[in-house]
Amino acid sequence: MFRARLILAVVLAAAIAAPAALANSPRITRGDANALLQAIATAGAKMQLQPGVHEGAPAQTIGRIGTTPNYNGRHFCSLDWHLISVFFLGGPTHKAAVATLDAYVVDIRLDGASLALERTAIKPALAADGDFWLRQWGAILSPTDLTVGAHTVQLFWTGPLGSFSLPSIAIFVDAPGTGACL
Repeated sequence: MFRARLILAVVLAAAIAAPAALANSPRITRGDANALLQAIATAGAKMQLQPGVHEGAPAQTIGRIGTTPNYNGRHFCSLDWHLISVFFLGGPTHKAAVATLDAYVVDIRLDGASLALERTAIKPALAADGDFWLRQWGAILSPTDLTVGAHTVQLFWTGPLGSFSLPSIAIFVDAPGTGACL
């Protein structure tokens, strides 16, 4: 069962990592970052899987800074709001998910300093069989919270299976008119 959850988590992360906004999209707002916090890998992400233009749909992932190695080396725009977050899955029932996910203690560090994290409600995950539920922990950062240049992000957590951490990753914040800000 743990292996199935891990595989689902990897599939979900890959599915939501693809950018959904158009090249001429307006800047990412605080509302966009909050929608991403509330809708990632749930109904908002399901909208992204439908054909057509999705600009403005909840859960577009352009402003999300993940904590996993696939985010290492990514560039973000200094003019945007961002969400630094992680989510964990539980199941197979809502009751079991609550018992599991309520036990998690999550710490995301930006440049070595712990972020003040919001914790979402437990919601059905984007899964065909509906056997998984998720909770996301994240911090919404304003354009002034991330200075231009290199930063490190690292995840630490304690859950039902013990305490763990992921290796630190590097992200880059680009100045207006360069890189991700073009």
